[in-house]
Amino acid sequence: MLGFFRSFLKSRFGVAFALVFLGLIALAFASADVTGSGFGGVAGGDRAAKVGSSRLGTAELGKALTGSFEQERQRQPGLTMAQFLSAGGMDTVLNGLTDRLALAEWGERHGMTVSNRLIDSEIVKVQAFQGVDGKFSQSTYEQLLKQRGLTDKEVRKD
Repeated sequence: MLGFFRSFLKSRFGVAFALVFLGLIALAFASADVTGSGFGGVAGGDRAAKVGSSRLGTAELGKALTGSFEQERQRQPGLTMAQFLSAGGMDTVLNGLTDRLALAEWGERHGMTVSNRLIDSEIVKVQAFQGVDGKFSQSTYEQLLKQRGLTDKEVRKD
């Protein structure tokens, strides 16, 4: 049986057939978009959810998931990511993020916004950002953001 295929592929017709077959395979992969990005998949679409005109990116979801896992791991030191996910961690994080997007979207539609002064006052209240004197410390704030892989803009947006 293998001898038949070998001799067939060595003939002119067999070589032409093999090249056409390989071309069809290449065309199928190219037209199907191997990355799956056309469907908003994790591989290239960078969209985990959409609420109104707001989009939740996979990078943002990943950061939130990691942050939530780290918080939960502080409460349960032996917790693994697999256990966290099987306990519904992904659904909880995704639901929380989409709820925030929905609330922000609703607020924008109804003319409700949050001022920068209010955001500043809330950041100052966070105990984790306070220095040894009990007052807000810019260096502690920046250090904690760096540890968690966040930027000031992301914290203020959240």
